[in-house]
Amino acid sequence: MAQKIPQSVGIDVSKTKIDVAILTDTTETKTKRFAQTEKELRELVLWLKECGVQKDTPIVVESTGSYHWLSCLLLSEAGYLVHLINPLLTKRYERSSIRGAKTDTVDAKRLAEIGIIEQDLPLFFDT
Repeated sequence: MAQKIPQSVGIDVSKTKIDVAILTDTTETKTKRFAQTEKELRELVLWLKECGVQKDTPIVVESTGSYHWLSCLLLSEAGYLVHLINPLLTKRYERSSIRGAKTDTVDAKRLAEIGIIEQDLPLFFDT
């Protein structure tokens, strides 16, 4: 069986949880939900490593007030390229999608798709 290589990761953040979608070079998408706690987010970093996500794989997170801060910080500290994007960009992709569903998992997958399509996304920096 061929190894599935992660191409992009999307993270949908809310106050109490985050939904993560990993798009691979095949049709497979891996998804998982984590609580919005430091312990769970450290488990996210381990899970990404287990899934073969490389440090240069784009991780796309939608800016959500302050809720995105901890996940972006921990992923950035772990050496990942974290792209923090404006929700308006996500909305633009949502409107152009033929999928009518709106769930956190779908949003995470859409963010991962943006990571493949868009080449110049802004990086998250701890400032």
